[in-house]
Amino acid sequence: MQLFLGLIRLGIPVIVLICLFLVNLPAQLDTTKLRQMVPSNTELYAQKHFWDFIDQRDQDYRRSPIIERMDEENLIMVCYYFNAFGYPDFRRLGERANIINMVWAHNRYVNVDRLTAPIIMEGYAKGAISEETFREYYLRVLYQRSYDDHRNETEPIDTLYKMLGLTMSSHIAVDSVLACMDHNRRLEADTANVIGTWYTEAVKDTILFHGKQMLVNQEQIPIRIFQTSDQRYYLKLYYPDNSYDAREIIKDKGYANRFIERGVSTGRYYEIDEAGDLVYVIPARNDIRRYHKAL
Repeated sequence: MQLFLGLIRLGIPVIVLICLFLVNLPAQLDTTKLRQMVPSNTELYAQKHFWDFIDQRDQDYRRSPIIERMDEENLIMVCYYFNAFGYPDFRRLGERANIINMVWAHNRYVNVDRLTAPIIMEGYAKGAISEETFREYYLRVLYQRSYDDHRNETEPIDTLYKMLGLTMSSHIAVDSVLACMDHNRRLEADTANVIGTWYTEAVKDTILFHGKQMLVNQEQIPIRIFQTSDQRYYLKLYYPDNSYDAREIIKDKGYANRFIERGVSTGRYYEIDEAGDLVYVIPARNDIRRYHKAL
């Protein structure tokens, strides 16, 4: 971090530092370099410039081809920060304190979300995240992976923590987060056997931009079922920012072409119909979605 601040004081713009930081990306994240970017003390100048650095990487490069890598690096850096200083102090940093929430939201792996959930849990506990936003945005991301109702809006927060397997902590196991990221990357590269590819309708999606939720137009999104080399099935939607992780699905024994998500017992399923289209059914919501087969 001292090198980072020294270069800024010499007049080298943050944008240049971001580009230098990403030259010759190795296969694994350089945790030594990432840790060095985190302030070593509570000096206000260092703290502010760290969050300005993270904010520019997080917000200004959302359409960059390397944004996935930047999101992972940003999350590891804020985990190191959280372990050292806790949730950013709003009284000292002002709106910069909210940047950590956007970094958390831009992670694309739900199992990494769970490992790093203490960030947003402490933000809510300290009043930095409103209860409405906490329930309907941050917790909803985790809740809808396992449940098809809207109890994330009404159940007591402590009850939701138990339902989602979340525990408050002042420390995030960065090594576990890194291992989880690596596992997901290897999984998504192991598409040994593609079962089929389909397309969603053009939709609107919600993104978090400078702390505010915004609706953006999306093109038709490819959705694919593939089988990995260890004979497991996965389903993945290929959003432009790759924000959707591969979800493990298993064949429903009672049906030839029906799949259910592993660990989900709400009755929702995916089925390849006679026309070759993929049908997604959520019985609890009377919701049926049809994805047309790629030509």
